[in-house]
Amino acid sequence: MTPGAGKKPEQHDSAFDRPANGRASRILDRLADGAAFVACLLLLFQVIAICLDVALRFAFDMPLNGVTAMTEWSLLYVAFLGAAWLQRENGHVRVDILRNALPHSLARVVDVGAILIGLIVTAVLIGFGTWVTWLKLIENEIDFFKLAWMPLYPIYAVIPFGAVLWFLVLLRSLFEPTRPTLGAPDV
Repeated sequence: MTPGAGKKPEQHDSAFDRPANGRASRILDRLADGAAFVACLLLLFQVIAICLDVALRFAFDMPLNGVTAMTEWSLLYVAFLGAAWLQRENGHVRVDILRNALPHSLARVVDVGAILIGLIVTAVLIGFGTWVTWLKLIENEIDFFKLAWMPLYPIYAVIPFGAVLWFLVLLRSLFEPTRPTLGAPDV
């Protein structure tokens, strides 16, 4: 008897469940988790900084310089750092009432269509975000209206970074095994 005879070959439900891609999937999940954690820290910073700024402004007439600018910029970071994690957790908005009325097979087609649209949008964000970040870097553009010492390219850099993570999570979801849908049963 040859080694392995009588055993079924190892089966995998999706491309990302295979041993070579399982590691890549785990790395993607860790990157998404890390980015979401940084987004949470930025939200905490926003709350503390704004409260401190308001308290100092009204109590001592001494507002904190740059708090408004930094909280505005951190909103961009929160959105792009949290998008991939939110996608992985199925937390983005969708119209479930319509989707759930569809037969299972049609609901899956709608899901795949939504993922494809998401891939196109994130690809545009990657391209445009990279281009704008590069322009801001080579022009060494400064934000004169908010903080005169702050270059703009680090602010824009989160757009392609977050969009790449989001794109990869969307791409992985195309190859995931079909999740049970809440749609109407196929007839």
